[in-house]
Amino acid sequence: MCNDLLGLFGWPEYSGSDIKFRKATVLRELGKAKEALEFCKKWMQKEPENVVAATAGVYTFIDTKEYDKAETLVDRFIMDKSKCFEENEIMFIAASKLYGVMGRKRRKKR
Repeated sequence: MCNDLLGLFGWPEYSGSDIKFRKATVLRELGKAKEALEFCKKWMQKEPENVVAATAGVYTFIDTKEYDKAETLVDRFIMDKSKCFEENEIMFIAASKLYGVMGRKRRKKR
């Protein structure tokens, strides 16, 4: 259904990131982590600077317990002095979850 929606809303100025993010989330929630991972990898390859794609990747890597890959994505979008704004808030939330799963309480809080 997500693919159908993306086709219906394929306007040039609309990236479809919110629907793609939901698709990755639903695949993970249905226990299809491998399929979600393949989808996210293709999406991130196509849109390497898209924070929403990278965030979907972080959640997928968390589910597949590939924490090092998830952390690499987080580090690409959150630098040491980065501030949380509306545009990158989604990645900060994913980073908090990642560091919580990894047991890094100090990093999660920061």
